[in-house]
Amino acid sequence: MHWVDRGEEPPSLHQVRMALTPKWIAFYRDRAGKRPADARWQDFRDELGARFHGICGYCEEFERGEVDHFKPKSKFPELVYEWSNWVFACNACNSIFKRDKWPKGGYVNPCAASRQERPENYFQFDLHTGDLIPRSGLSEKRLQTARQTIRDISLNQHFHIQKRIAKIELVKILLTFLVENPRPEIERYIKQLTNRSRELSSVVRSVLTECDSPIPLD
Repeated sequence: MHWVDRGEEPPSLHQVRMALTPKWIAFYRDRAGKRPADARWQDFRDELGARFHGICGYCEEFERGEVDHFKPKSKFPELVYEWSNWVFACNACNSIFKRDKWPKGGYVNPCAASRQERPENYFQFDLHTGDLIPRSGLSEKRLQTARQTIRDISLNQHFHIQKRIAKIELVKILLTFLVENPRPEIERYIKQLTNRSRELSSVVRSVLTECDSPIPLD
């Protein structure tokens, strides 16, 4: 997981929010009426996906994706049409694993406004196993949030780990080749893999950091 700047909300969202949010609040908070049938967040899926470069905000893999309500609709109905509460997520992370869970301490937010709360300050990778693990030195509260995020969204499912290991091995091979054959096009390619618009870029960054690579990271 890495930090994503989702940017300003689309201008047309304000009117939708004003018109439809009260129904969700009435149903979930006031227990009035039927569950609203609208799902107008789907109208903004493509734009949200573009801000995330088509990459899931949780597992960091390329997927068609859907709109995840970071704080779930059932518990935070006032946020149902808030751009700041939407995360572009794959079906597995959103609909199969995370669903409407919301623990007491919440989850690590891939779009956290505070630099201190960004995913990079919560997680690191075990480059031997491919596991996403809590970063060392976290306070007990932040450690619990990191663990809960990994557990509830199942970020160490075998299919995620397989992709990470493949990426780790690729980067290590490229780095070895670069040492033996210092060619600028290889260095440029590795640098491209660190771009946040690329799948699993945080894995690549972790490999470069652990291997003390001279390739600069932005």
